[in-house]
Amino acid sequence: MIPENHQIASIFTEEFNYMWQGLFKSYKPKRSPIVIPVGHGTIAINFSPNRKKDNIATTSNGIIASYMQQAQKSVHIAVFVYSDQKISDTLGNVRDRGVEDIKVLIDPDFFRQPYSKAYDAMGVCPQPSKSSPFIKVKPWNQPIMTVGFPTAPMGDRGVHSKMAVLDGVLAIAGSHNWSNSGNYMNDETLVFINNPIVAAHYEREFNRLYEIAELGLKTLPSARKCRVNS
Repeated sequence: MIPENHQIASIFTEEFNYMWQGLFKSYKPKRSPIVIPVGHGTIAINFSPNRKKDNIATTSNGIIASYMQQAQKSVHIAVFVYSDQKISDTLGNVRDRGVEDIKVLIDPDFFRQPYSKAYDAMGVCPQPSKSSPFIKVKPWNQPIMTVGFPTAPMGDRGVHSKMAVLDGVLAIAGSHNWSNSGNYMNDETLVFINNPIVAAHYEREFNRLYEIAELGLKTLPSARKCRVNS
């Protein structure tokens, strides 16, 4: 898809070489995101993990949130894991300032986990349990019901993507899970492709999943109204 781009190839080669030498996780040197002009757009690349002492805005989840904050028309998300609070809070702010076309798909096995940010988006809380008594939920001021999971047959029902499309122009991809572990523990890749043609391909895949999705509060039958201090 990106033929003969030596700069992109060298960035991934460098990352591979760190790990080939046995440098994983926080043993790799700290690096900043790199933005590369490609065709009529740009590609930004960032690698995880970050250190917890780093400014969250410079971490992979923080960078995702910063792109989310810029959305003006639409945010379409299809991810395996969605538990990062900063991303959820940012997307709630985007909703508050008037962006109505926000749709979120999460893998069905993760969707109802008590730390899933589906609860934030739909303004409800999970039932408390002994195994997760301290789960924090921050329900959105303006909840949405366009949140759910695909319902394809077994073997093709999951969402292992880590993707989003913003305003039909920017595609977020890579292997980075939108979670605390993805941000601070795992060696992952995060890619931002600013190109409407590429974004259209991601949008088509999102729409395929959305057409077969279960959506809204019926997907969280055990959810409850949140207490004020949730």
